[in-house]
Amino acid sequence: GCETVPAYDGREALARVLEEPTDIVLLDLMMPVIDGFEVLEKLKSNPKTKNIPVIVITALTEAEERLNKLEAKADELLAKPVSTLELLMRVKSMLHLREIKDQLDERKDQLSSVPALEYKKQESPVSEKEPFILIVEDEDKDAKLFATYLADVPYKLKRARNGKEAFSIIEKKKVDVILLDIMLPDIDGFEICRRLKSSKETEDIQIIAVTNVTDLEDREKSMEVGMDEYLIKPVNKQELRIRIKACLNRKVYAEQIQSSSEELAKMYE
Repeated sequence: GCETVPAYDGREALARVLEEPTDIVLLDLMMPVIDGFEVLEKLKSNPKTKNIPVIVITALTEAEERLNKLEAKADELLAKPVSTLELLMRVKSMLHLREIKDQLDERKDQLSSVPALEYKKQESPVSEKEPFILIVEDEDKDAKLFATYLADVPYKLKRARNGKEAFSIIEKKKVDVILLDIMLPDIDGFEICRRLKSSKETEDIQIIAVTNVTDLEDREKSMEVGMDEYLIKPVNKQELRIRIKACLNRKVYAEQIQSSSEELAKMYE
C-alpha cells in the first residue's frame, strides 16, 4: 500500500525528499556521489526533513565506530540481506511512529491556540524518568549480553527468567519496554504478549520479541499477537539500541498525546 520513489545516489535522494512529500526514507549506506552517512546527517539537520523516519539498510559487519554514528541519527536499522517480512515490520513500525508524531503536532497546535493555556512545544520526546527495560530471558549469557549492550545508556534494567516472574515484576513496576525471549520454560513469549496487549493497564508496553527462531511463520505470529518489534539472536548491539530507542519514542509520543487530550478536555469542561 505504499508508493515508492527510487533514488540511485545520495544527491538524488536528497533532491527527491525535498521535492516530494516523503513519509519514510529507506537509506542504503554505500552509495555513489554522497554516501548514506552524509545523506542521513543532512536529512536530520534540516528542519524541513528532520522528522522524516529514516530506516538505514546496512550490513552489520560495518566498523563499530560507523555503526555508533548511526545510533544517534537513524530511526531504525535493517540488516542485509533484507527479508520481506522484516522490511514490512520496520516500515509498519515507522509509519505508526510518524502517525503518532503527526497527531501530537496537531494536538499541540490545538493547545497552543487556547489563550488561557500555556503549552511548550517539544522538539523531541522527553521522559521525566529513566525508562524501565525488562529483560525476560532464561539464558544467563544472553541476559548478560543485553545488559552489557545497554550499560552506558540511562535505562533501569531488570531481568526475569520466566513468564511468571515477568508478570510479577510488571504488576509492581511501570515497565516501558520488554525484551521478550519467545522460548521460555513456563509461558511462551507469544502468550505473554497476548495477555499484556489485551489488558488496558499493560497494552502500551512496547514489546520486542527476541528469539533464535528464524522461521517465517514465527515472525508472522509475532505480528499477529501484537509484538511491536522483532530481533533475531545473536543480537547486534546497535540494532538493539536503535530498536529500543524507536520503541521509547513511540511510547513517549503516545503518552504526550494522552496528556494533551486530558488538558483539552479540562479546558472545555
